[in-house]
Amino acid sequence: MPAGRPQQAVDSKDDGQQRAADEPTHRQHRRRRSGGKDAAALQRRPPQQPAGRGAQSLGAVTALGAVTLYASVRGGISLFHTMRRRQLRQLLTDLAEVFNVLGLTYWLDFGSLLGIHRDGDLIPHDNDVDLAVLDPEWEALLPQLRAALPQYSMRLVVPSDDPSTMFLRAYCPLGMADVFGAKAIGEDRLLVDCGHGSCTEISRAAVLPMGVMCWRGANIAVPGDIEAALEERYGDWRTPKYMDKGADVVEGNKLYARIFRALSTLGIRI
Repeated sequence: MPAGRPQQAVDSKDDGQQRAADEPTHRQHRRRRSGGKDAAALQRRPPQQPAGRGAQSLGAVTALGAVTLYASVRGGISLFHTMRRRQLRQLLTDLAEVFNVLGLTYWLDFGSLLGIHRDGDLIPHDNDVDLAVLDPEWEALLPQLRAALPQYSMRLVVPSDDPSTMFLRAYCPLGMADVFGAKAIGEDRLLVDCGHGSCTEISRAAVLPMGVMCWRGANIAVPGDIEAALEERYGDWRTPKYMDKGADVVEGNKLYARIFRALSTLGIRI
């Protein structure tokens, strides 16, 4: 064996021993570095909320938003009602004054009569005023009304479900007035013709001879026996009922009336 070979074996053995001795130190350094990274990562993490608190906070925010939206909707509707009713009052008094000048046989009817007699004002959620004219000549009356009241748009309406019916409609920006034709049915009854058949008939004695109501500075013709007329129209008229159309079951069963009554259960009256 060559003389230098044993020395290499000794050197290799010493190197192995040195690496074995250094290995724990390297592991400690790696652990220290790893531990430092873990600590830094923990410091960067946002604090964790207790389980369920995030869901509770979200639920509270959602509930608050729903309450705010509900209050805003109701407030907006109330403001709209106030503005619309102001316009309808003016429309009604303007029409009554012109009808008086023209010498028409007319009267206040339906919900407008109900609200003014019972509450002293139009019903807040009503979007129109109702008048009846006995034996009208629409083609002659329409141009007269347009000339006297140019601030309002007016037209004759023929309901699609009853082409034999015609009535006059006058518009203000947020509402309208329906002026229905009335005619005698035999000796004892009058039909206020809005296309709903016999459910809008009324006793002649309840209407004629007519009376006069002074309301907001205007003289408005009304049925001679207002309470008898309201009894025929609504039964227990003294108790307010939202969207109550009384004997007019055709109007009361229309889709819009059913939807509005459903919304009223949520406290929303349009």
